Amino acid sequence: MTSEQEHNLGAAMLAYERMQARLGRRAPCPADRNDRSVPKLSRHHMEVLRFIHARDTATHYDITGGLDLHAKMSIIYVAHLITRGFVRALPKLNERGETVYKVINQHEI
Repeated sequence: MTSEQEHNLGAAMLAYERMQARLGRRAPCPADRNDRSVPKLSRHHMEVLRFIHARDTATHYDITGGLDLHAKMSIIYVAHLITRGFVRALPKLNERGETVYKVINQHEI
């Protein structure tokens, strides 16, 4: 099979899967979903997001102490918020050498 044939077959398969999704026979393809809308943020993610927004910036240490979370959970919540595009890590560390996080889209909170 040539690369052109592979490309044509892949396009045909994707078109078929998208048609099945439109007909309700399968879930939408991952590439067709808007990651910001599915799934919704949990209550804990929203608490972390509001906490960072209220302080303008925060570290894992601040989040762990301020929200009474386990350190590992604060890392998981922040990592998820970074992946979803709500939070970003600032390029400079704070005076204690910790990564500082900031909310990107503050109008959505």
